Amino acid sequence: MNNHTLFPLYLKANFIITAVVYLAFLVYNQNSGFGATAFSAAAAISTAATLYLIYYILLRPFAYLQRSVLVAATLIFLLTNLALIVDFFIFRIWKFHINAMVLNILFSPAAFDSIQTGIMPVITAVAVIAGMIAGEIWLIKKIASARPETAQNINRRFNTVVFPLLFVLILSEKVTYGIANMYATQNLLVSTKPIPLYQPMDFTKTVERLFDIKAPERDRHSFGIAAKNTLHYPLEELQLETADRPDIFWFVIDSARYDMLNEAVMPASAALAKQSWNFSNNISGGNTTRFGIFSLFYGINSSYWFSFLNAQKGPVLFETLNRLDYGIRIISSTDTRWPEFQQTTYFNVLENIQDSFKGLPHEKDRQSSDAFIAWLDEANATQPLFGFVFLDGPHGPTYPDSYA
Repeated sequence: MNNHTLFPLYLKANFIITAVVYLAFLVYNQNSGFGATAFSAAAAISTAATLYLIYYILLRPFAYLQRSVLVAATLIFLLTNLALIVDFFIFRIWKFHINAMVLNILFSPAAFDSIQTGIMPVITAVAVIAGMIAGEIWLIKKIASARPETAQNINRRFNTVVFPLLFVLILSEKVTYGIANMYATQNLLVSTKPIPLYQPMDFTKTVERLFDIKAPERDRHSFGIAAKNTLHYPLEELQLETADRPDIFWFVIDSARYDMLNEAVMPASAALAKQSWNFSNNISGGNTTRFGIFSLFYGINSSYWFSFLNAQKGPVLFETLNRLDYGIRIISSTDTRWPEFQQTTYFNVLENIQDSFKGLPHEKDRQSSDAFIAWLDEANATQPLFGFVFLDGPHGPTYPDSYA
């Protein structure tokens, strides 16, 4: 087969595969109603078509290189579909797409001190990638083995029938979104959120300027109000009303469920809970480590994390403890460089951090506990203490063989 036909057919076949993967994201719009679901389906296909149009523009000038352009195209198509599959499961869990935080995890060596994937996810990932590579090789051979007349006929029909339909679909979908955006049609606007790389069309100001059509006043509560980029924290300086300086100790166990606090799973802690105030109706400030710890120390909503990370601003708690001459020790079973606690929560007490432990999570937890006891034994008896111990065993989870 002529390579001028092989490459376009190979690209179009992969476009169909990618479009199907995009349509899979519609499962997250199952309660949107028929109109919103149909619109999100059009938006998904439109986004896949736009993506492959870009690929075609970039690769078509190199089609004469034949084998090289097929290798490059195969690599691009594989990475595209693999990223979409990964994004599908990320969105299923966290309701957001691959973003800076996900990339931060992938490219931060310290992140893997807190993440233990186990062998099965690795085997599954290798199997999926191998299957995708085999599928692409089969697809190339299948297209290449087709009769030249048949391949040219298929390519011609795609160009004369499918292309115009895709153009109309993209145009109508963008116009529909623009109108929905003008009139704040929330069910349509929200239906595009699960679609990766979706590019919205906003022509409100253009329509107002050219046709003197005024969009209705938007609900500020629904659309949000732009926040200031500067921090004003704290709003007022903390006023101390007592001279008491009690010892304060926090023990945080990552990924420990509240219902683990019982005699069967945690007998010693359960016994302590019976003798203590036990806040069973507490709600975490976040569903990941960085956000939960952030709200615990700062006492504010975890959505401020990125602002404080950019400003490298520590919590009032440590500013106050330093002012009161507390002896402070942060002991963590995981590397405090990731999540970026050294640039946020612990920024004011960096010299008091101990987080260089080795081994499996449960082994580092034992070392952390021993380090805390050793620090307690050596502490100045006349100085108030603040100790924070972060344990990571359940996050793996790992445990000694004797507990298997």
